[in-house]
Amino acid sequence: MQATNAAALLDEAGGDRTGAGALRKLDTTEERFTALARLGEAVESNGSSTAEAAFVRLLAILGEGTAEWRHAAAGHLREHGHQGAAVLVQAFHLARWEGDYETARLLLLSHRDQTWAKAARLRLAIQAGRWELIAVATDELMRADPGRLLRVLLDPARDPEAPSEARVDAYRLLLWVFKGRLANRGLAKILHREWIELSRRCA
Repeated sequence: MQATNAAALLDEAGGDRTGAGALRKLDTTEERFTALARLGEAVESNGSSTAEAAFVRLLAILGEGTAEWRHAAAGHLREHGHQGAAVLVQAFHLARWEGDYETARLLLLSHRDQTWAKAARLRLAIQAGRWELIAVATDELMRADPGRLLRVLLDPARDPEAPSEARVDAYRLLLWVFKGRLANRGLAKILHREWIELSRRCA
């Protein structure tokens, strides 16, 4: 499946770009697991940052906050050949609903050779505010796929629907991460200018 428009996939699964009303068309557990599978496949196959964000939003909406749901969803995905998606469901559900970031991190580490797992580790490290792990995950993803690293960090900063304060924080993280790592000085200047302009609007 080519996920050239993962946001549309989320809409088709019953949600919108913000996640509001995402369950309107998902009447059964089977439909919900199928929606996760489709987006999970997109994350594995082409690494679209839009697909990753849509997958995380959909999981946050569908997750029922119980270990039973997590095991059921992951089991369904594995049975239908979506091994990577099953791991992502377990990891993000553990971190978000069960507050077990460390187990989620170790689960993703067992797939550290996969780029999607590296990106997920960075997302979780950012959510947890673990600066030392953000640095490690950044370096690993930089070596594997610099473009994907930039998308993971840049999308939240440039999201026009996100609160301005959150965007300012995202730019601050972006500049911190890329300090000394970004060879493209022109891009670094652009990002710094965008951050300053946004910060002034929030002042």
